[in-house]
Amino acid sequence: MPPRKTAAANHTLVNGLRLLERIAAGSGDFSVSELAAALSLPKSHVHRLLRTLLEAGYVEQSADTRKYRSDYRLLALAGPFAERLPLRVHGGPVLRGLSEAAQGSSYLAVLHQEAPLVIMSDPYRGLRPAHTLGVGERLVRHATAFGKLFLALKRLPVEAGELTRLTPCTITTLRELRTELAAIRRQGYSVNRCEHTRELYSFAAPVVDATGVLAGAVGLAIPAPVVIRRGEAHFIRLVVRAAEDLSRQPL
Repeated sequence: MPPRKTAAANHTLVNGLRLLERIAAGSGDFSVSELAAALSLPKSHVHRLLRTLLEAGYVEQSADTRKYRSDYRLLALAGPFAERLPLRVHGGPVLRGLSEAAQGSSYLAVLHQEAPLVIMSDPYRGLRPAHTLGVGERLVRHATAFGKLFLALKRLPVEAGELTRLTPCTITTLRELRTELAAIRRQGYSVNRCEHTRELYSFAAPVVDATGVLAGAVGLAIPAPVVIRRGEAHFIRLVVRAAEDLSRQPL
């Protein structure tokens, strides 16, 4: 679900922020055409925004390819804020332990504007497969472990038009989704069985603060052949234990 728009929104500012998020979340360089297509914006508009961001020091441009990438000044935006977030402060060791135990990528996400937002990631031993999620990445709600977990525990409204088919395993009916969400509430964790990306499972369990309020969730992404070989129960135990460990920290 995209962020809600208001009538008074400054669309140039909003588009500039969307552009900055897209560049920051990527691991490579982007051309004007690639960014315009990804954001469904005119190339001329994207080019003007990029020139502004370039002058401000938030992006840089390759002299050889003329493509754009993040620049160091982005750290001034997120660095101090991220460093004092209790979930991130205490989540780092938990995610590292989870990645090592599961031999897969682990994540920490929060509910932001009714959708999951990744705030920390720990790829197994620094390896970053193609499906690795970036910090700041917003996830779909009906086809990810994080998304289904937040939908279930916060009882968020869902519309049928939101249930886009992404793989043959994606849940695409409200009846099936409601059944899935009820099961998540009973069991206390969520499993995504190749519903967003082919051949990839993900698992998520809730993190709660001292008062029992949902603070976020711990997640894990594992290739399907590995899950089939070792069994879902193994990874469910790992992610639930990690979420419980983080819930015991002062959040």
